[in-house]
Amino acid sequence: MENDKTQESLPVETRQDPAQETLPATKQESTSYLAEYQNIKGYHNGFTSEDVKIPRVTLMQALSDMVEAEEAKAGEFINNVTLENYGTELEFILLALTDREIIKGRSYFVDKKLHCQSIDRITGKGDPGGECNLCEYSEWGPNGEAPECPENYTYLIYVLGTDDDLPAGLVLGKTSMKTAKSFNLLIKGMLNSIYKGKKQPFTTVFKLFSEKEKNNKGSYYIYKIKKARFAKDEELAGARELYEGFSGTSFTVEMGGEEGEIADTGTAVKEEPF
Repeated sequence: MENDKTQESLPVETRQDPAQETLPATKQESTSYLAEYQNIKGYHNGFTSEDVKIPRVTLMQALSDMVEAEEAKAGEFINNVTLENYGTELEFILLALTDREIIKGRSYFVDKKLHCQSIDRITGKGDPGGECNLCEYSEWGPNGEAPECPENYTYLIYVLGTDDDLPAGLVLGKTSMKTAKSFNLLIKGMLNSIYKGKKQPFTTVFKLFSEKEKNNKGSYYIYKIKKARFAKDEELAGARELYEGFSGTSFTVEMGGEEGEIADTGTAVKEEPF
């Protein structure tokens, strides 16, 4: 426990991977490829969250600005910085070697504008800001109404089949919280196989696709994820390069406006922490 506290006090880029510490000696040789990712400074080291903003893979809804402007269709995925249209599905590699690299946060929007955000579900920055557990916008309604500032998960991913060799952010929450929980389970299984030396990092390609649902407010689309295939050699190399380059970097995802979901005011299901 004392060692855990010491690790938490260290900068992210200098922490030792706790999973690597517990690897049996017989597994050290078979998992030697993990060593190259230990204590990587990265060519972006020294940048702060103000210097680096990662684009977000955004799912278009009927009320999204781009859909209303007829620049995209509901159910399509858009890069909210480059505005590249990925269509209704895409493939990606998760850029993480530990679940600590997945951001568990909250976001509060007003009229599609981000007013307050927390990257740890403890402290919010913006308006109103402050302690999340004391904020009225983090509370559930008496009839199970979802909080106005809901929890979400942010994943750093490498979108395949594009010209940009840059990472993107995938933010799951609200109506896609069940997808996030299922994805988290896949991630745990994948990381467990990596640390046991059964597979190499970044060899799993996931498929992201949209699925249409309905409620009393109308129709809307949710994120869905499943395992797709093994990564090709060039895809694996690209993922490794991105991970090395951004390891230890403080960054934020460019949230932009909300996606125009209409289902967030209805009754939601409370989820247990990951």
